[in-house]
Amino acid sequence: MQEHVRESFFTARRWTGEHTWAFAPPVLLVAAYVIVWFGGYNVSLFYWLNGLSRYTGDSLWAGLTLFGDALVVFTLVLPFARRAPRLVWAVFITAVIAALWLRGLKFGIDMPRPAAILPPHSMHVIGQHLTRHSFPSGHATTIFALAAIVVFSVRHGGLRALCLLLATLVAFSRCVVGAHWPVDVLMGAAGGWLSGVGGMALAQRWAGAFKAWLHDILTAILFGCAFALYFAYLGYPSVHWLQSLLASLSLLGGAIALVQPLKAALNK
Repeated sequence: MQEHVRESFFTARRWTGEHTWAFAPPVLLVAAYVIVWFGGYNVSLFYWLNGLSRYTGDSLWAGLTLFGDALVVFTLVLPFARRAPRLVWAVFITAVIAALWLRGLKFGIDMPRPAAILPPHSMHVIGQHLTRHSFPSGHATTIFALAAIVVFSVRHGGLRALCLLLATLVAFSRCVVGAHWPVDVLMGAAGGWLSGVGGMALAQRWAGAFKAWLHDILTAILFGCAFALYFAYLGYPSVHWLQSLLASLSLLGGAIALVQPLKAALNK
């Protein structure tokens, strides 16, 4: 993956035909938003999605929804900190864009969540009980921002499709756990994707500002996120074991990435 990062997007000087489809996912997501909202399907679609846990159990969706948490995403990036430094640069720029997008809409609109409107007996809540700041979904924004970065960092069509599929499952898990309406997810995913595309473009434009000392700071932040994941309460205690596993694997990957250059230097 790392070599593909260097060979594809980051070496490009301008948008090419390969990148013109970058706006297709958000266009489709916004179109779906219009259909769901103006077609009056928001509540019925929420009930359908929210009922999926009856067939699979709660743990599957609690585990999937974790991958939309920003702390988890930063932790997952850690193993690539040394192998693909510009990927990390893009992730942090994207995080700033996505945070501005989310905070502006969430606190500007303050749309009530399903649990604040629907009768308690009519829906199933997995994990924490949330009632405010529904629009857009932060988890959907986060996972689709990461998906955009990954999709433009690899050339294999199968990996791109798998990435989009996983991002979709994570995003709509927010409806299954009872935290968001479908329109929250659709608009959050669209904003997240555009944040990722913008982050990649700015990372390319500002490549000259990416210094070694800055990379060390960003790497230290990623290590801090991985350690924090052990203790953070993300709202789903039934899958805290998954948090610990992800933190351990990422810390191991990050440590190996740091040790390898030292070994190479000692062997010279």
